[in-house]
Amino acid sequence: MKKLHIVSFINPYPPDYGGVIDVYFKIKALHKAGIAVILHIFEYNRPPSPELNALCERVFYYPRKTGWVSQFTLLPYIVSSRKSDELLSNLAKDDFPILFEGLHCCFYLNHPILKHKQKLVRMHNIEHEYYAFLSKSKTTFRNRFYYRVESFRLARYEKVLKFADTILSISISDAAYFERKYGKTTHIGAFHVNERVSCKEGKGDFILMHGNLEVEENESAVLHCIENVFAHIDFPVFIAGKNPSNRLKREINLRENITLTENPNEAQMDKLQHDAHIHLCYTFQASGLKLKLLNSLFKGRYVVANPQMTEGSGLEELTETGRSDAEIIQIINRLLTCEMNPEEIQKREKLLRNYSNSENAAKIAGIIRS
Repeated sequence: MKKLHIVSFINPYPPDYGGVIDVYFKIKALHKAGIAVILHIFEYNRPPSPELNALCERVFYYPRKTGWVSQFTLLPYIVSSRKSDELLSNLAKDDFPILFEGLHCCFYLNHPILKHKQKLVRMHNIEHEYYAFLSKSKTTFRNRFYYRVESFRLARYEKVLKFADTILSISISDAAYFERKYGKTTHIGAFHVNERVSCKEGKGDFILMHGNLEVEENESAVLHCIENVFAHIDFPVFIAGKNPSNRLKREINLRENITLTENPNEAQMDKLQHDAHIHLCYTFQASGLKLKLLNSLFKGRYVVANPQMTEGSGLEELTETGRSDAEIIQIINRLLTCEMNPEEIQKREKLLRNYSNSENAAKIAGIIRS
């Protein structure tokens, strides 16, 4: 039996937002593929999870060193706050390969004690580009300054990837970037909750936009669509997500055709995704792969997106892409008269095979050495 160390930037259970969804369902798929996972978790804000014990041979927890002390370094804060002598000792005890989840966990990637081991790095984003975007979108000077400095530090630190044996990139465009800079890159699509395409035939009764609404980027996208898209469409709209702000609630309350579903549970979210006629997936930042897009394609009928949402995903063929708000409105109005048919669902099933958890786990199993 192959064994694999995985170093995670946070507790991946429950899998309730982007990054941890990929980590959790990767562990689950590797377990199902017969890989014995030894999981190492940097713990903060999320308590230990007994649920992970059923999927892993062993689970270790390490405190994340947060606070100002970890800021006074040329290393990125997300890296310097994730180091542990105990982690290094545990990784060095055997010859099993190591999968580091993101630059966050790469403090020991080039450590001489681990030189003999096969090392893989999962890249969820081009991190310095993502942090540069965040620095422009934040409202306070303090936050803008932090993200700008962190972007600079991440750009300098990224060269540590030359010590990886394989880089596992989550998107096609990111894979091209890492291959050009460091070589040895493989595209492994996002791991996710869906086992199969389950979208319904026919028509739905509303348009759905969903996401983690406490994330500033997601809130900005929803506010933009309320003002510039939904205000010009005569059709019911549901907005669903976690912890919406008072500002967002006020904007939604002003619109007669928009309903907010706040903090939906899994069953409520699943029903909304399956019952919607159109999923609108909108973002200002083209980074990594948006799991909301993948979930919408597996569960929903028609998916409308802007170019930043589909960039580098390989999923453009399955979405209707609007390059402006006017184009998005035009596409939505056209789709409101359409019905999802079996042929379209079959096409989707075929094209989404590259996003099969079991196939992607098999790819990783083929890469790691015994």
